[in-house]
Order: sequence, then C-alpha cells, then structure tokens
Amino acid sequence: MTTSLSKFLKTTRPGPAHRCAGCNTFSLRTHTAPATQEDEVICTNPSCGESPLHREA
Repeated sequence: MTTSLSKFLKTTRPGPAHRCAGCNTFSLRTHTAPATQEDEVICTNPSCGESPLHREA
C-alpha cells in the first residue's frame, strides 16, 4: 500500500468492534473499494501479517 496513513484514515471508517484474527488487537477499519462498492475490513496494525500496512520489524 502506498497511501499515506492520514489519507488512509480519511478514506476509511472505524471497523467492527472485535479483535483482528491476525494480531488480536482492536485496530480494524472498514474501507469501501471504489470499483466494487463492497466493504473490506482492514487491520491498521503494521505488525500484523494480515495488514496491508504490514512491515517487518
């Protein structure tokens, strides 16, 4: 993902109130893909392997 964090946060909304299956944190956001108009739940924890913001420590 090449989007800046501030732009990412502006284009998403708070996600479901449950923990991420990948990292067990409450860092989920919801994004609506423009092409499909379907909601996608995204983890914002950069340490989470399932997050599009993931980076190796």
